[in-house]
Amino acid sequence: TYTPTLVFTFGAFAFEFARRSLEREPGRSFGYWTTARLGEEFRQAVEEFNPRALNVFPLLHVTIARGHFLKSHENFTREPDGNYFDFVAREIGTLLLECKDALEIWLEPQPATR
Repeated sequence: TYTPTLVFTFGAFAFEFARRSLEREPGRSFGYWTTARLGEEFRQAVEEFNPRALNVFPLLHVTIARGHFLKSHENFTREPDGNYFDFVAREIGTLLLECKDALEIWLEPQPATR
């Protein structure tokens, strides 16, 4: 009944699961999805965003929990000393603001009740 506009996947397994659910080819092993490749897919999702369709945004899952914290940030953002959280927030925030009138995701104000 409902088709979401934005789907955020956290990690390689969740992203590949979403891809297969949408029948995107070729199917990949979740090990294929490095932080750099997830970052490329994230940038592509931002670039090809369609406010009238389902859009899948791959995000990192264990960026804080593993020993490659800084390298994961740099790989995903493609920026030396890049900060994953700042990068993702800036990209998604900008996208939502640019497309705000075309998105049907906002809550409608409700009349005040006594």
